[in-house]
Amino acid sequence: MFTSDRVKRDLSVLRLTVRYHSDVEAERLSDGNEHFSPSKSRKQQQIEKPLYKVSISRGSHGNGRKLKKSTIDLGLAVWYFYMAPVTKFSYNLLSYTVYLALMSYFLLTDLRPVSEPDSPSVLEFIAWGWTGTLLLEEMRQVFARREKAFWFKVLSWFDDSWNKFDLLIYTCFGVSVACRLLLVGAEFRYARMAYSVTLLLQYMRSVQMFYANKDLGPKIIMIRRMLNDLMFFLVILIVFMVSFGIAMQMLNYPNEPVTFKTVQSVLGKPYWHIYGELFLDESAPEVTDYCSGSASTVAPPGGDSCEHDNMFMSPVFTALYMMLTNVLLLNLLIAMFSYTFQVVQDNSEKVWRFYRYSLISEFVDRPALAPPLIILTHLYRILKYCLTGGAEYDTSFKKKMSAVDNDRLSAFEKSGMENYLMQTSQLRTELIDHKVATTTERLQIVLDELEEIKEITESTSVTSEPVLEQDGIVHTGDR
Repeated sequence: MFTSDRVKRDLSVLRLTVRYHSDVEAERLSDGNEHFSPSKSRKQQQIEKPLYKVSISRGSHGNGRKLKKSTIDLGLAVWYFYMAPVTKFSYNLLSYTVYLALMSYFLLTDLRPVSEPDSPSVLEFIAWGWTGTLLLEEMRQVFARREKAFWFKVLSWFDDSWNKFDLLIYTCFGVSVACRLLLVGAEFRYARMAYSVTLLLQYMRSVQMFYANKDLGPKIIMIRRMLNDLMFFLVILIVFMVSFGIAMQMLNYPNEPVTFKTVQSVLGKPYWHIYGELFLDESAPEVTDYCSGSASTVAPPGGDSCEHDNMFMSPVFTALYMMLTNVLLLNLLIAMFSYTFQVVQDNSEKVWRFYRYSLISEFVDRPALAPPLIILTHLYRILKYCLTGGAEYDTSFKKKMSAVDNDRLSAFEKSGMENYLMQTSQLRTELIDHKVATTTERLQIVLDELEEIKEITESTSVTSEPVLEQDGIVHTGDR
């Protein structure tokens, strides 16, 4: 039939036009770029990464490559090795491990007041200098920010939660050193307390290094997000702790003067109730100046007497508090943890890659030397900054791309978008509801097409009948 043949011919022309434009676009993007290929062939083609050969003399171009050379000299190979982010990460990890061992050793064995001889010790001075180099590195990161104004540099640096943690560590370390130099005698215990908190925070700071590991990285992310859930849980728990703590305190110890022990009892006992410590031996009233445990005790002015008839309320409050916290709130917290774990586990690799990228981007700009030798790199950069008049330090991250690189990036983003849409489409087709809806839509489309074919057939049969007969010649419609 004429109509169906024309439709087939139009579809063939349309396919050839689309294929032509696709080939022209692929040829335009691949011009001068040997690694680019269309999206379908990119999935099947494995791009071979060029490997360099190290030689004493610089080699010539090899394998037809225009942009990269086949050989590099030994000095340049050593430079590439030590400036690689993975090498910097390894040296900094080893350096920080030695630093923690040094801090732990002198805090355990050689922390004495300044009034004693040979105090501070040599190890303590080394630890102070080592910490100073770490602080200088944080200051360098602040000044290396892209923002122009200093205040915006600080705000940009402060956006990272690990930088906030670093600020807390250095603040605690400064307080520890001040207490260590100023306090003597019995008050020196506060210096030990400050140092213990600082060392604890320094050990927790090393957790960031686990982001580089594919197995441990997602677990650290889970712990970090679970801490956010724990903060919301503590807000609710504090309401229950304060309310029940005050209620039980006023029943067990009526008219007691407000002291630090009172506050400790109000908040401490409800907290330990969560872990099973019920303090049942203290359910009876304690003998105080105002209460002797007898119902005949005369009440002080403005106070009430201690009557055992009211003491049955304390076990009731304890049982109610245990039911709400141990049964309700703790199970709610476990459910929140389970949900957070499942969310991170379902996208563990994707989430880990984002955190790993942030770690890599941090070590790209870091000096090659690890603390405490990093001070040499700081001095070199300061000297270079003064001599070059504040020239911008070059990094491996490109801020401006050429037209070819921009086309490659656009093609990569388009390919990623296509893969994402294809995956989401496959997930939707796996759902039963979507399958039923798709089947219904297909049946409707088939019925509509059958109706169109029927109409076309009827109209064709009508136009094909003889409409004029002249001189024995039969004229028909379109054929």
